[in-house]
Amino acid sequence: MDTQYRSNRAESLWRAVVAVVRLSIFSAGSSGATRAEPVFEERSRKLGLEPDNSAAAWADFDNDGDLDPATGGKLFVNRGNHNSWLKVKLIGDGKTVNRSAIGSQVRIMDNGRILTRQVESGTGEGNQNEIMLHFGLGSHSKPVNLEIFWAGGYRQKVNRIKPDQLITVTLDSQNAVARNPQK
Repeated sequence: MDTQYRSNRAESLWRAVVAVVRLSIFSAGSSGATRAEPVFEERSRKLGLEPDNSAAAWADFDNDGDLDPATGGKLFVNRGNHNSWLKVKLIGDGKTVNRSAIGSQVRIMDNGRILTRQVESGTGEGNQNEIMLHFGLGSHSKPVNLEIFWAGGYRQKVNRIKPDQLITVTLDSQNAVARNPQK
């Protein structure tokens, strides 16, 4: 891969990241939060990271509730805002659902909106977001209800979860409802 191609691809990926961040900030602003430009601090050099690639990924690197982008071999720490959030880690039983719960979905009802996230193992060539699911809740600060659609065909509900935390949910096949029971 030549240097010009990598440079152009990295620039295109970074523009896409910035567009997604601006859209996220705008969407949060429409739900009552203060609209502000995103503030990112490039931290890759401080951490000794200098890879030469054009991949892009999102993760909550510093565990503060907002997503931090990495692209073009650089890590950017999102200094964020004061919006509510929820991170959900799913763990399958290793039999009916893989341990990483890849393919499973979580839905949250939030003031008439349905927020959906799916556990994915890869999001493109050379890209890998964290498999923990991140929900931005804007100004919503009351407990939320989760509905989990496990990859193995079970449906499980978890109610009254307070925002601004990480929760881990393990498949409870004894109390989950089978969506497509085998005959």
